Amino acid sequence: MAKLYNCERRRGLCFVEVRADEHFGAWYSLNPRYDLLPLCPDGLAWGGDGPAVGQLALALIADATGNDGLAVALHVQFRDEFLLHVHHEAWCITDVDVRRMVARLAGLVCSEDQEQAEHVPASYTDTDPSSLGF
Repeated sequence: MAKLYNCERRRGLCFVEVRADEHFGAWYSLNPRYDLLPLCPDGLAWGGDGPAVGQLALALIADATGNDGLAVALHVQFRDEFLLHVHHEAWCITDVDVRRMVARLAGLVCSEDQEQAEHVPASYTDTDPSSLGF
């Protein structure tokens, strides 16, 4: 099952819609997963600091991996390494890209002493996850 996450700001609000093959192309809203960790009741966001960015990280990881524990454990790193650096009003990412990033982050978490860990450049503004080295 392939999923596409479409993220868009409209009238100052951030919307994240999902299209999965199993729904025959119909879009539906991403579940923010307040049940796992209620970081921000005001919704989801990207490109800045704040709890709404963490809520989006949590929701994307939980949805793309189906692993709630992994989402709770890695949402801060996912936020810091990816979502804080997305400054576009509209962008897309696939579940495959999210899982690739999570796998990389899980490796970093398991080997914190690794001196040559790759990090996202501070100037990152492109939303193509392959440019992050994931």
